[in-house]
Amino acid sequence: MLSIVVVASTGLGAPGCTRDYGRSVDTRISDVLYGPLAARPLSTAHYPRVEFDDDYRVVLRPVATSGAADTPPVAPDTTQIRAPIAIPENAVLKFEFGSLNIGTDTASTSFKVDLVTEDGGVHGIFEDVLEVPPNDNTAWVRAAVDLPRVEGTAQLIFETRATNPRTRAFFAEPVITVPATKQARPNVVLISLDTLRADHLGIYGYGRDTSPALDRCFTSEGAVVEHAYSAGADTILGHTAMLTGMNPTAALVGDPRFIQTDALVTLAESLRARGYRTAAMTENATLMPRQGFPRGFDAYCETKGGPHADPAGGEIEQTFERGLAWLRTRPHGPFFLFLHTYEVHFPYDPPQSYQSLFPTRVGAPKIERQRDDYDREIRYTDDRTAALIAEIDRLSPPRDTILIITSDHGEEFGDHGRHGHGSQLHEEIVGVPMLIRAKGRLPEGVRRQGPMALIDVMPTLLELLGIEVPDSTMGRSVLAHLRDGTALNAVPIFHEAHTPWAVTSEFRRDEDWLPPTFAVTEYPLRMIRIRTEKSYRYEMFNLELDPAESSNLYNVAYPNEAARLQSLLDGYFASAETYQADLVKNARTRANEKSYTLENEPDPERLEKLKALGYVNP
Repeated sequence: MLSIVVVASTGLGAPGCTRDYGRSVDTRISDVLYGPLAARPLSTAHYPRVEFDDDYRVVLRPVATSGAADTPPVAPDTTQIRAPIAIPENAVLKFEFGSLNIGTDTASTSFKVDLVTEDGGVHGIFEDVLEVPPNDNTAWVRAAVDLPRVEGTAQLIFETRATNPRTRAFFAEPVITVPATKQARPNVVLISLDTLRADHLGIYGYGRDTSPALDRCFTSEGAVVEHAYSAGADTILGHTAMLTGMNPTAALVGDPRFIQTDALVTLAESLRARGYRTAAMTENATLMPRQGFPRGFDAYCETKGGPHADPAGGEIEQTFERGLAWLRTRPHGPFFLFLHTYEVHFPYDPPQSYQSLFPTRVGAPKIERQRDDYDREIRYTDDRTAALIAEIDRLSPPRDTILIITSDHGEEFGDHGRHGHGSQLHEEIVGVPMLIRAKGRLPEGVRRQGPMALIDVMPTLLELLGIEVPDSTMGRSVLAHLRDGTALNAVPIFHEAHTPWAVTSEFRRDEDWLPPTFAVTEYPLRMIRIRTEKSYRYEMFNLELDPAESSNLYNVAYPNEAARLQSLLDGYFASAETYQADLVKNARTRANEKSYTLENEPDPERLEKLKALGYVNP
């Protein structure tokens, strides 16, 4: 692929402050163009996005008079996008640009940026040309341009022109940066290791040496939450809770499920609005862009395919390297990087060099052999995560970066007669690790009892950063508990399971089970409501006295607590729907009943992967 890159500078900028704190984001052009269209402040749900090479970016599109985004510009018509802005001193315009050629001939695309002042003066500040082969696209190309200081409001005009009518050209996520006048907020790295149950890590007392690197790091440098819980039994449910601070049924709409458009504010949107540069690296399957997960992220990249993994397996090395590549070339200012890998999800396929670990006993049943492979894959993931943390620490000093490692849910190997995840809500599924390192902000080498839920990650992190928590959030901040062990008030933590079928430990379908299953944990008590063909059945456990959940106390003990928890479960779905309806009503009232939708039909390749992961009926 041939590309010609020319970055032009007016030379009219001047060095700024006497003390160098780097640069910070002053204005996001996309917010100028699309922010007023949002039904809720900070929402980026309806911002236009384009994918090049599995890399999604917020792009500029002409805005129709109706207030909705037009279709992508198509050459040869010249496309002009105008943004009225005030230009501060020592401003630098940073952006990316790229071109997609869906024709059969090589196409030439030109990009131009002009600045027009109130008196009609025109400054040509950027010009470039990309040559794109047939049926191909450029990678996103970076540019940075000094802006002249002008009085009043100016217009930035972004213009594209192509020689081929089947070529599309885009400017991606332009921002205006200025010299920072104070120390930036700390960076944030959030790592989600899919399907990792807490009790299979050494730091949580597991007998096998599955996680020596994580054990060392967080035993000495971090805070370990003893009891941390997911909101759901699959990838979408757990990550919805993690990234929105909301229970899944309250946050998700449609089938397939996607994050409500405009009605809530995500963690990435909250950080982005405070000047963070944001990026997410995930793997091709359930955290689909068209389901709303890119909200608030400048860049949202999916790793697709790899050298050794099954189509349903994880791609941890490629995903982590992609995250590090973004960090190595990141813009100045604080960043939020979210990394999600399908290690250690089924099919439990550790590399050959790890397959001699934790020998399986002769004659062991299939589910035991799979458990051993799962442990081997945890060890492989631990090594890869250790290398990742070491490189993150090299690129960004640990005192400047908050690191959180957790998971969306766990996995069962016959603990309660099931295999895998998605249908039941016992500890092996909802109990997830919660490892937090925030040097100089949280104590090091401490253990906290909890309980903490995935919906608490967002409010806790935002309070730690001194950022207001959006009112859509349903979780609570546990920052005081992390800092000094302040006891937490007992609150109900809800869990959901919606997978269409349940698989027994003998790898048969459980016919006496229907979705959904709901559970509530009010530590130390947990109640589970299971739907069957005839009605519902309930299970209740005391996790402190019976951590294996082997003795069902329903109708046996704690009658008052049982009645109260059962009432919470029986009313959970209705209360979540009411919460969602109120959010939508308030958002639409603000937007005069305007609403925006997301494409929500998965493509055929994705459906095959979802089937392989066990999330869709084969």
